[in-house]
Amino acid sequence: MSPLAHNLLLNAVGKAGHRLVAVGERGTILLSNDEGNTWSQSRVPVSVTLTDVAFVSDDVGFAVGHSGVLLETRDGGETWVKRLDGRDIIRLVQREAESEPGAEALARYADLIGRDGPDKPLLDIWFDPRGGVIATGAFGLMLQSNDGGKTWESKTGNAVESGWRHLYAIVPDGERRYLVGEQGRVLLSNNDGEDYKRLQVPYDGSFFGALLNEEQRLLVYGLRGNVLLYDAVSGRWQRLSTGTNASLSTGVVLEDGTLLLASNAGEFFFSKDNGMTFTKSGYTHRAAVTDLIQLSAEDLVLATTRGVSRVGISNVLQR
Repeated sequence: MSPLAHNLLLNAVGKAGHRLVAVGERGTILLSNDEGNTWSQSRVPVSVTLTDVAFVSDDVGFAVGHSGVLLETRDGGETWVKRLDGRDIIRLVQREAESEPGAEALARYADLIGRDGPDKPLLDIWFDPRGGVIATGAFGLMLQSNDGGKTWESKTGNAVESGWRHLYAIVPDGERRYLVGEQGRVLLSNNDGEDYKRLQVPYDGSFFGALLNEEQRLLVYGLRGNVLLYDAVSGRWQRLSTGTNASLSTGVVLEDGTLLLASNAGEFFFSKDNGMTFTKSGYTHRAAVTDLIQLSAEDLVLATTRGVSRVGISNVLQR
């Protein structure tokens, strides 16, 4: 692996077909065509930190980051074009507020971010299988494209019940969509995102992500090792024990159904029973883990505060 990939803070890693794409600090985007053994750097038109990356096909993908930056590629990550930045987002939110004259909270929000400036980061991006794209970010920002990313509009008012807290992750579940974020915020939409209602959660710390288990129950994770499991039928939450005080920063559902969480202390926790119990791995990584994906039946790829790493699944699932 190249020294470049070893040393950078990287926040997310994704797949563009067989290619790996990782994004991180100073606008860095790294590509690997050999399953993470070697990496090259893309040409990128920004120098701000990038927070997430996702691909809808082998060629088309988006990356988001600080200062409201949204980038698009149509060649598998080789080159990138800036589609939005913080100034554009302010205009989109103001346009949304003007189109809904009775939405006083949204009007106040639009005025506030207009005066506060274009520095708000985007934190997550998700592709609807029907062609839509959604990005969420700081202070309740939510953007939507209905044409594959060609044009964008603000849907921040749909998630007014976030209380304008940061929205870290989008989790689709059929016609349901969940948003998870800052200060215990978990929002649920039962109508494809037309509006969101805040769920009452027995924890007021931040959640950084969420997974759906094989029973379609929502597992949220975040600050100080907190993990909660939500049953949408009963509306009940169950608190789970991980035995760590480190913040849980990312997670993935493996192909065999195993739930895997990672922390900012390089720890791993896995569940073989749909999240009812978690076991701490005997393996600890050398750096904080910010994102992970399953590369194959044998390996994971990790984005960390010290670059990209490839780790054997058997190592991570050891006690």
